[in-house]
Amino acid sequence: MSIVSAVPTHPDIIRISLPTPFPVGPVNVFIVKQDPIVLVDAGANTDEAYERLEQRLADQGLSVRHIGVVLLTHGHIDHIGMVNRIVHVSGATSCAHPDVVAHLRAYEDDAKDALAFFVGVMRRCGVPPDTIERICELRASYKTLVERIDIARELHDGDEVSGLRALHVPGHSPSDILFYDPVRRLAFTGDHVLKGVSPSPLIRRPRPGEAKVRTLAEYRQSLQRTRALEMDVCYPGHGSPFGNHREIIDALLRRQERFTQQVYSFLETGPFTPHQLMGMLFPRVAMDTLHFGLSSVLGHLEILEDRGMVFPEDRDGILYFSRRPMENGTETAPGREEEKGVQLGPITG
Repeated sequence: MSIVSAVPTHPDIIRISLPTPFPVGPVNVFIVKQDPIVLVDAGANTDEAYERLEQRLADQGLSVRHIGVVLLTHGHIDHIGMVNRIVHVSGATSCAHPDVVAHLRAYEDDAKDALAFFVGVMRRCGVPPDTIERICELRASYKTLVERIDIARELHDGDEVSGLRALHVPGHSPSDILFYDPVRRLAFTGDHVLKGVSPSPLIRRPRPGEAKVRTLAEYRQSLQRTRALEMDVCYPGHGSPFGNHREIIDALLRRQERFTQQVYSFLETGPFTPHQLMGMLFPRVAMDTLHFGLSSVLGHLEILEDRGMVFPEDRDGILYFSRRPMENGTETAPGREEEKGVQLGPITG
């Protein structure tokens, strides 16, 4: 049974909701009124977002030039876009995970390599060529929203910055950092944990010499780490602050397990490509959210592969997945992976 309790308020933490041009809608940034002033995340790089930031700061008797530190929860463009503008005006120290630092230092080349990798993944997953072409055009339209950025300080797991502890919680992205205050029992969670939303562990291009990362499995491990923290309030990248983080995480893990089982059930009449399975699991997925839908399906297929329940087959460069028969000729039964603190019973989240 859900326990509803008041979310503690911290008058020195100001949530500012900024517009974005993306389907996700508004993104949160947070002002922490201390010395120096801290800004958590930097919104999308649009004039509308910058003007809104200026307006909301003015409501607090502040301006952009008062910002002394910028903390980035991860490297997605709705969270990092205005870093250069803010640092140019304020001289603030920008801080992020090393993956963000490397990505933004060589943004144009890195973005090209990332797109080429994703195009290859889409082809292997059976995405039609005309859809791939339209997605490439859409990605090109976002080019002006990010630029080369020099981040001043790399943050590693356990580093302390502005009274907060940086905890590396990869999954949604490789660079996710949760900024945790154990004394005040709060955290800035970015897109790592959102109330009522299942963040997609996105397809990741391996670094040179790095093995392919199974991002959903990695994300589940990070969620367990966050679940163990003592917190009263989470300040997320989207939506309102919330409490009861363990309840939110448990519901998210149950929802993920439900999706995994749905993918397995679809394969009863398979084989199917990941793109076909995405259409079954998310029938209304839009062009600009295909990356999220495909990433989600691939994550669930990886979980099923790890459980020995499905296997891929290459047909002329396209992957098809089927259920794996058991030695006696019958198919494997759906498995359920117990998570600490999570009862994998009826799905209510």
